[in-house]
Parts: sequence; structure tokens; C-alpha cells
Amino acid sequence: MDNFGDRVQEGNYNVGEVKSFIEHRPDTISNIFYSTTSFWWYVMMYNNIHDPFERLNPSDNILIPTINDIF
Repeated sequence: MDNFGDRVQEGNYNVGEVKSFIEHRPDTISNIFYSTTSFWWYVMMYNNIHDPFERLNPSDNILIPTINDIF
């Protein structure tokens, strides 16, 4: 089994900017990038976010894992 931290460093992600209409909404971010709200938890985990109100503010940059990295 591979190490999650190693995958992040390998660059299997895109960088996204949180816009005001998706602030504090990992479910909406998941829906925009993956066409499903089901991966909201992965966006949170990948960015080491425990509370979406702590991060995911407008203009925050977040890492969006590639779909191949999820499966």
C-alpha cells in the first residue's frame, strides 16, 4: 500500500481557487470537479481540512486530486 503523503508530493492533483459561491462547501467543490458530491470527504482529507469553515474561504487555494488518484 502506498503512502498518501507520497502521492500528494508526486503532483497527482490540480490547484483550484475557492470562489465565493463555493466557500465552506466541499460537497459543491466535489460536484464541480467530479460530477458527484460523493468525494467531498476526499477533498477535505487531501487538503488536511478538518473544518470547512476554518478553510475553504474565498481566494483560498486548494488541491484537487485527480480522479485516478481517488480510485
